[in-house]
Amino acid sequence: MRSAVCYAATCAVGTTLIAGHGAVTARAAGPPVTVRTVALEADGVIGVALTNGTAVHLADVPVTVHTENGTLVAVRWTEVPTRTPMASAVGGTTLAGHGLRLLVAYVDLAHDEMRVRRSDDGGRTWAPPEVLGPRPAGPALPTACLAAADDGLRGVVAWSAQPSESDGPLSIAQSTDAGWHLAVHAAVRSSGAAVYCPTGGPPEIVWRDHRDGTGPRVAVYRAEVDASGGLLRERRVLAPAYDPSLCGYADIRFVGYHTGTNDAHLARSLDGGVTFAEVTGAAEGPRGQALDDTGKFVSVACGPHVIVATWGDWPTKAAANAKAPSRQLGAVVSTDGGASWLRLRLAGDDTSQGPATVAVSGERALVFWKAVGGVRLAVIEPQPGHGEVPRETP
Repeated sequence: MRSAVCYAATCAVGTTLIAGHGAVTARAAGPPVTVRTVALEADGVIGVALTNGTAVHLADVPVTVHTENGTLVAVRWTEVPTRTPMASAVGGTTLAGHGLRLLVAYVDLAHDEMRVRRSDDGGRTWAPPEVLGPRPAGPALPTACLAAADDGLRGVVAWSAQPSESDGPLSIAQSTDAGWHLAVHAAVRSSGAAVYCPTGGPPEIVWRDHRDGTGPRVAVYRAEVDASGGLLRERRVLAPAYDPSLCGYADIRFVGYHTGTNDAHLARSLDGGVTFAEVTGAAEGPRGQALDDTGKFVSVACGPHVIVATWGDWPTKAAANAKAPSRQLGAVVSTDGGASWLRLRLAGDDTSQGPATVAVSGERALVFWKAVGGVRLAVIEPQPGHGEVPRETP
């Protein structure tokens, strides 16, 4: 497997970086891609879903969620973006979608509750809030997906019931005809979960777990979720591993994660999530293992036509550990099933970039992230057959 990277001043011919707003074409060992970005100004303190959640979905247009000074805002990215305030005094949030059906889960700080709101028309209108359960005292780190069911779509929302900044029970809420059913797994010591709803199978979940110890013993566990919220075939799949994200299609699964020494990783499973191996073709560094030797907070989305991952890219491990404002946005994309990878700098050399979340729809990948003074959205699309593919950058 191969990877190519381009920067504003050092791109090979035909390999171009988006730096600012507009559209460019990037080419590497695989088919070329076109990247279009747009920014939306926002005031005050801005919040975007963390690694394990998502904040972007392609309905009829891209739809995103973020917070501004604690107010949850949904945006339909039409030619003139439409902003809809959803709730006030909001902590963490996440977005799930299936076509025009959307679900936003969030921490309601004013009522000390975990809540959701739904839309059946791509975010034009939203139903009143529904209560999932009590909010934890610590960061909830919500994650959500929509699963196909006999009676339509079933919402799945998970979060960590952390009493503080450490770890806590894993909570899983699922929608039923009678409302939301909450299952709490007290034996699990989670601090961040990610869910995936495959077609024709039960929802899947991965989470950071501390039951085996601290430091290098912190692991990512995986399980399937049954109709009552129970965990089936629970097992440890990656260690040491922190703050996972999860995606899949067919029997393929990807997990983005980082280790305690602040290096970003991407792992792939070819057997439906039973076993995982490092994706080395997208790596950098002398060992050829990590996505980034000085990065963390990997968000991944995938489908049969495109795979995309982003992460926080710092200049040093110490800066990553401190979550310093020198954070840049790292990204890789593959349009050939992971046979080759293109490294992109979607925000150029701008700093204070992220958190970022990603989504995939058909042949398009969407990246949505927090930037200075607002939020940004990038749409990446393959553009095959556009002339000769240049040589790979060294």
